[in-house]
Amino acid sequence: MIKLFFSVLILLTSNSFATTLKHTDATALNIIAKEKEVEIEIPKGAYTALNKWNSQFTVFDRSDFSPSILELFDDSKTQPMAFIGDFEGNGKNGIVLFGQDTKTQYVVALIPNDKTWRVVEISSTKIANIKKSEVPTLQETKEIGIPYYVLPAEGEHAVKLKKKTGIQVETFLGPAAVYEIKKDKPVQFILE
Repeated sequence: MIKLFFSVLILLTSNSFATTLKHTDATALNIIAKEKEVEIEIPKGAYTALNKWNSQFTVFDRSDFSPSILELFDDSKTQPMAFIGDFEGNGKNGIVLFGQDTKTQYVVALIPNDKTWRVVEISSTKIANIKKSEVPTLQETKEIGIPYYVLPAEGEHAVKLKKKTGIQVETFLGPAAVYEIKKDKPVQFILE
């Protein structure tokens, strides 16, 4: 009976499309994408800081995004709900996560200090049933999913930020906002 239970559990786990956020004793950050599954590994200190900030926060799954958005992310290290970057320009990588608690969607950055981690809230929204949003496309077909995603700043923003990785929060086929972190605060970065 126990053997059957574990076999079913393994089968259900291998067929799920969940994003797994787990902590490790290592100091490295990893985003591992396998088809529709994403495993995000963060140091234990980062996990503790995130849980202290909001114990109900969960990272969105790949299956929450429309096919058109998923096509933009062919690099396993950058996903619509997570990417790694040096957000302070000091050679220390942090990670951006896009997810939600029971009522609010958040984009947060986990930033390393010397021995601890801190959470910087980049943006938040309250959209009921965000996973059932209609995503605009260039075709006549309708797609359903989260219409927003996160990625490292691109183009002129990336050039102007130099060593820092900017945080781009973008609407599919719509506007984007780019943020940089200054003194533990998100500051919208506007090109002049």
